Parts: sequence; C-alpha cells; structure tokens
Amino acid sequence: MEQEPTTNYKVLTKSELPHKPAVKRVRHYIKHAMDRIPEAVLFFTASALIPRLSRKSALRFGYGLGSVCYRTLHSYRKIAFANLDIVYGDAKTAEEKKAIVKASMRNFGQLITDYFWFGRNTDSRLGKHNFRCDENIEEWLSGDKPGIFVTMHLGNWELAGQYIASRNREICSVYRPIGSSFVSSRLFRFRSATGQRVIPREGAIPGIIRALKHGDLVAFLLDQHTDVTDGGVYRDFFGLPATFSSAPGILAHRMGVPVCVAAVLCDMETDSSILTGGKVFSAEDCSRMSAEEINQEIVKAMEKIILTYPEQWLWMYRRWKRYTRYHDASKFPYYAKLDEYVV
Repeated sequence: MEQEPTTNYKVLTKSELPHKPAVKRVRHYIKHAMDRIPEAVLFFTASALIPRLSRKSALRFGYGLGSVCYRTLHSYRKIAFANLDIVYGDAKTAEEKKAIVKASMRNFGQLITDYFWFGRNTDSRLGKHNFRCDENIEEWLSGDKPGIFVTMHLGNWELAGQYIASRNREICSVYRPIGSSFVSSRLFRFRSATGQRVIPREGAIPGIIRALKHGDLVAFLLDQHTDVTDGGVYRDFFGLPATFSSAPGILAHRMGVPVCVAAVLCDMETDSSILTGGKVFSAEDCSRMSAEEINQEIVKAMEKIILTYPEQWLWMYRRWKRYTRYHDASKFPYYAKLDEYVV
C-alpha cells in the first residue's frame, strides 16, 4: 500500500496559490456559460417528454440511453476503463471490463430516466415501485433515533432518500450543486418531493448537527472527490489514495450516533429496487472508535459493496482526481492532476 500523506504536510488556502491570468479566467467563464445552453435545452426536452412515458417505455428508454452513452461518450468510457484497471488490474479480462462498463452506463441511463420519470407524481409512482430493504436496514430505518446514512454512486442512489422520506422517516441529504443553477434547482426540487430535506455541502455542518439533534437521518454520498481545501482527506481506496470527506466519522464519534453504509440496487428486468449492504456501526461502536477509524471502516464497507455489484457503480467518474507530491504519479490514472494545495 502506498504511503498516504497523513502527516508532515500543509494544506494551502485558495488565496495562497497564484491567480490564473485574466485572459484564461475570461475564457473559462465564457466556455462555462456556453456549455449551459445545450444543458438547459436537453433538460427542458427530457422534462417534457420522459414523464409522459409508461413505466415499461421508460425502462426501455433508459436502457437505450445507456447504450447510446456507451457508444458515443468516448471520453467517459476511457475514464471508466482507467478506473477498472486500478481496481482489478489483470484480475479481469478486457471483455469482462467491457461488460461492466456497458452495464454501468445502462444503469446510469436508467438513473437519468428515473430522475425525470419519478419527478412527476412522485408519491404515486414511488408507491407503485417495488422497493424493499434488507432486514437489518429495515429495522434501522423504522426507528426514530438519529443516524448517518452513507451511500455511493451505485444503483439508483437518488431513489434512496425519496423512499426513506416517503415512509415518513425524517431525512436530510448533503449535496454538492452540479451543473447550472437551473439544473441544481430542479435536482433540489426532485430530492425534496417526498419530504426529504437537502443541505448544500458548503457550510453544511451546522445544519447536519441540528438535524441529528432533532433525531433525523443524515445522508452522505461519500464516494465523490472532496478537495483538501473543503475538508477532504486522502485515504486508501482500492490500493490508491483518494480524497473523502471526514464529516461522517467526526460527527458519528462526537455525537455518538450510528452509521449505516448501504446502496440502492436496481433490477431493470423486474423494475425493482432494494436498499442493501447494511454495514451498520452502532452508536456504541462510534463512541468507542476514533473518527478516523470510523471513516476508514466506512471506506472498506463501500469497497465491499462496489466489488459485489461492480456493474452498478458509476465507473466513469474521476474518482482518483488528484495526487500529491508524496504519491507516485505513475500509479494514478491519466486524468489525475497534482494537488497544488498539499505541500
């Protein structure tokens, strides 16, 4: 295992780095604005058409969308294969990796389709969907005590919060705004359709503490990159350092609340979902363990779920986005860049 820079390094603030030349900043802003135009057009079109489909047609559409993504999104396909090489190396053949990427993109196509389809008449449509939980998670969700729910970009993660909130279980999720403000506002509306509350990741801690003190569940989508300037810490992830938020472990330890690591698996053939995984750390466990130990165990539990259901994880995400001067850059995927904030 590669040595992680857990000590003897400094994290710079954003103001300590040299500013980009004004011309580059202007070009970046223009490109950013232009990219939002097709995004908005596609969003409006999908919002108007997909909710009108029957459930059977929506499933076929999602499958087809994922297949089109595999054939056309070459850059994302390249990222997916690079990530598979990190996790599996030569343990899987090229054909096996290809099958995983195809399935992953089809799962993503269904996720996108379900976002729009369940966005209309959410309560009614979610009530008809065959959604169930593992027994140990069912018992955990049926209570009224606070807890931290950790999930990942696997299966249909967007439905998890919707389902829990539809059962009148108080839950709030921590999210990072994506895309334009228009898209972020629509995603906010979807997540709150059944009563789920959302907390922006920036400055989220006070809201999370209030929710836990109130007896709510707090959900983290934890397998996304978190810059060290935002509290991210490098931890071993499939043998290679990647950054994770430290918030779940810190909050669970300090407040003595339990943690559940799980994922929503989808079966498109039967149109069903199951909340599974079920690694639960009790309140007593979290009080006894250090915050770092909790976070390390969370990452291990996530790894186990991903290895069990690789075809449903979002492989085209730049998970190993940064490396530091303390790491061997040759071991990182082609898309990784030097973390300038760690010195």
